[in-house]
Formats: sequence, structure tokens, C-alpha cells
Amino acid sequence: MNIQENLEGDYINVALVQKSPSKKCIIIGAGKIEETDFGRKVMMPVEIDKKTKTWRLNRMTLENMSLVFGVDTIKWLSVVVELRIMNVKGKDCVVGYPMVSAPKEYI
Repeated sequence: MNIQENLEGDYINVALVQKSPSKKCIIIGAGKIEETDFGRKVMMPVEIDKKTKTWRLNRMTLENMSLVFGVDTIKWLSVVVELRIMNVKGKDCVVGYPMVSAPKEYI
């Protein structure tokens, strides 16, 4: 049994994206708001490299997604998102860019 997925944890993070061969995920469920130590955050279930993870979307990603698909996360279902590591305010973070024309099989 391969335990790699258990070692990675349940969330999309910088280390997971750095190791990802595809650097892409697909949104597989509607978003929900969760209270965190850092305020209210949008959480979404995604699939990355055939693994199901939860993604806590940052403000840049929310803006990128809403510019293309609107503010209703139901409309984001099946969208392929390119994941990039960016340094924001001195901290590396994962920023998503929707791939409008990418088919689901691209992942």
C-alpha cells in the first residue's frame, strides 16, 4: 500500500503543488465558507493528479475565478485550474488561474 497521499494531508499547499507533475486541478464540488483563524475562507473540493483534496482559495484566486466564471461557485464545477506558486507579501502561496478551454482529461 502506498501511503504518499496520507503523508500529503487533505489540503492543497505549496509543497503539494511543487511536487505535482501536472500543476493543475479540477473543481469537483461547490465552495463553502469556513471560519478559520484567518477569517472566513472559501473552501472547495478539487482533484489534483487523481487525488481528492480541499483547496482554501486565497483572494487572488477568487478574483481570477470570478472574473471568468462569476461569483457563484456552482458555475466553477469541472473547471480546470492552473496552479502557480507566487510570493505574495513575502510568503509563498498557491494562486489559481482558470483554464477556460482545457478539457477535464487534461489533468
